[in-house]
Amino acid sequence: STATWTPISCSYATSSTADFTWIQSGTVLLDGYLPQGYTGDFVIGFRYTGSGPNGQTTNYRVDNVVIQ
Repeated sequence: STATWTPISCSYATSSTADFTWIQSGTVLLDGYLPQGYTGDFVIGFRYTGSGPNGQTTNYRVDNVVIQ
C-alpha cells in the first residue's frame, strides 16, 4: 500500500532549541484530516531531519502521546 505525508501544525523543537528541552506540542486535532464518518485504520508517523552532516543526528525523542 502507499501513504501520503500530510504535515500537521504543532509546536516542536528546532535547531535553536537547547538539548534535552521538552517542547509541548499542544493538542493536535486530527478530525480535519480524515473524511467525515471515517471508521477505518490510519497511521501516524513522526519524521525527523537532523542538523548534522547529511541530515544525520544521534537521536530524537517522542513522549507522552495520547490518542483519544
